Amino acid sequence: MRKRIAFVTSAFLSDPDLDSSFDFFAILTSEVVQNLQDKYDVVVRVPKPDINGKTGFQQKALLSDILNGSPPYLVYVVSPIDANAVAEVVFPFLKKYPAARFITVDQSLEGCSPHFKIKGVTVPPAVVPHNYHGGQLAARSLWKYYESIPRNHLPRKPKFIVVTGTGESQVRLRGFEDEIKLLSRDSDNVITINPDQPLPYTRKSASLSVSQLLEHNFELFKDTVGIFACNDELALGVCDALQWDHLA
Repeated sequence: MRKRIAFVTSAFLSDPDLDSSFDFFAILTSEVVQNLQDKYDVVVRVPKPDINGKTGFQQKALLSDILNGSPPYLVYVVSPIDANAVAEVVFPFLKKYPAARFITVDQSLEGCSPHFKIKGVTVPPAVVPHNYHGGQLAARSLWKYYESIPRNHLPRKPKFIVVTGTGESQVRLRGFEDEIKLLSRDSDNVITINPDQPLPYTRKSASLSVSQLLEHNFELFKDTVGIFACNDELALGVCDALQWDHLA
């Protein structure tokens, strides 16, 4: 019997089979499966996006099922949506099975509430991105798309709209702004729609914010090349708003 690796990922924004997908978690999952499936059985669990911001609870349930499964997995990997929700099931598991191999991707459990930590249980290792560089990569992707637009359809002055949240998303925002300014040689083409009030990390908050903007200030979106949302839940909310208005 081949050894198994479990990967509980975050929600996907797009179909992982599409070549045009820029979804970090879809790409990551595809890479994990392609690189490991020859030697291991890779079991992937993907929570479905939830407009009410309950995706983290769904991920927690999927992770609990994996942890309670038998036989045990060689390695457990999770991309936490909510560090506290993941920590609530992971730390008791590691106390019971201290030799279990557990890794988090994109977010460390070090930052979870102390309430969920258990004395004597080590925070599992994490592979986390460089948030500033992540913002730069997003800017380069949007700029590459801009350069692919036929010249007769190019906006007179391209604009890039940002939907930002709290915490580390502010670092991603700086990386995005700096790179767009460098590529476009323009210091005034990045518009943050909520600069003074970063949104909570929920799909619903982003969808409401962008919907209100489309209703009351549609001109803001004129000549917009793309929208950069600073995390996956916010991006899902932006997609919802654009689809409701038949713009995506």
